[in-house]
Amino acid sequence: MHTSGHAYEETILNVCKEIKPDVIFPIHSEKPDRLEELIDELVKSGALESKVIRLTNGKSVELK
Repeated sequence: MHTSGHAYEETILNVCKEIKPDVIFPIHSEKPDRLEELIDELVKSGALESKVIRLTNGKSVELK
């Protein structure tokens, strides 16, 4: 699933909690570190089992 537009942290976290993605790719993020922190908090609390992967230009990511 892809979402676009600008969203508040709370909205992004609510979407993640609802969808429960395996992987989250921050795209065009001004604060990818903050997203990683927030997702880590949800993982540690047991509310989510996702990981954040940052994409790098020219690199590929293999999903299993």
